[in-house]
Amino acid sequence: MIALTSDLAESGKTDQFEEAGDFLQRLSHALKVPRSRVLVVPGNHDLDRDSCELYFSDCDSANRDPAAPYYPKYVNYERFFRRFYQSERYSFSEEAYWSLYPIDSLNLVVAGFNSTVAESHREGRFGYIGERQLDWFENELARYANAGWFRLGLVHHNAHFTSSSTEPSANDPSTQPDVLRDYGVFEDRLQASLNMLLHGHTHLRGIRWMTNRVPILSTGAASVEAVSRPPEIPNQYQVIRVTRDDVTLYARQYVPHLDRWVGDTSVTRDGTAWQLQAQVAFQRVEATFGRRPERSD
Repeated sequence: MIALTSDLAESGKTDQFEEAGDFLQRLSHALKVPRSRVLVVPGNHDLDRDSCELYFSDCDSANRDPAAPYYPKYVNYERFFRRFYQSERYSFSEEAYWSLYPIDSLNLVVAGFNSTVAESHREGRFGYIGERQLDWFENELARYANAGWFRLGLVHHNAHFTSSSTEPSANDPSTQPDVLRDYGVFEDRLQASLNMLLHGHTHLRGIRWMTNRVPILSTGAASVEAVSRPPEIPNQYQVIRVTRDDVTLYARQYVPHLDRWVGDTSVTRDGTAWQLQAQVAFQRVEATFGRRPERSD
C-alpha cells in the first residue's frame, strides 16, 4: 500500500488537489497498487484558510462562536477525497472528520487521524486531535485488535516530543509548533490499540517508540523546493517492510546535481546505511501474520 502523511496541497486550493489527485492516480497505476490502498490524512497545507476566514466572518455576523474543527477549511480536501476514492467505502465528512481504512484482503486496518482539528487562519500551526476523535478510534481499533488485525496509524504532525533537553519547557508540547499538543493523551488512550504509527510534517531520523512497544516512523516531504526546507533535510520517501517480528525502513533521497534518487544514509546514527531494522513484538496480530508457532522443548 501507499501511505501519504500529507501535505497533498500547498494552500488547500481546488487546483492543487486536482493535481495531487491526478498524480496519485498515475502513481497507483504505475506501481500496480489499487487506489483502495493509497491512503491519506489531511495536513496543515491541505487547509483552505480563506474559507476558514469566511466561516469566522459568517459566525461573527450571526453572533455565534466558531466551532472547531472549523469544517469549511476542509471543503476542498473533502472534494478531493470523494473524487479520488469514488465508490470505495472510505469517508471524510463534517460528522466524522477523520478516516478509517480497513483492508480486508490483508487483515490490516489503517487509522487516518486528523491532527489539524484546532488550526484556523488565526491560530498558530500545531497538531491537535481532540477527545471526540480519540474516543471514536479507541472504540473502533479495539474491535480490530480483538480480531487480531494489524493496526497502523497515520497522522500528519510529529507524534512525540522533538527535544531531549532537560529544560521543562523543551518537553512541553504547547511550546513546540510541530508536535501534537495532546500527544500525552493520544499515547495513553491508543498505545494498546496501535501496532505502528507513521507521521510526516518534519523529517526526524530513525525509529522512535511509543512506550517502547509501538514503533513511530517519520518521513520528509518528497517534492519541496530547496528554499522551503533546511539544507540538511533532503526530499525523501521511504519503503517500509513489516513482518511478524520486525520492521525495516529503507530511505531514499533525491540528489539534484545527480538528478536521481539514492539511498538516504541520514536515517542511521552513524550515517553508514540507508536501511534500518528494528525487532518488534507486535501484539494481537495473529489474523494478519498467523499465530506464532509453539515452541517444542
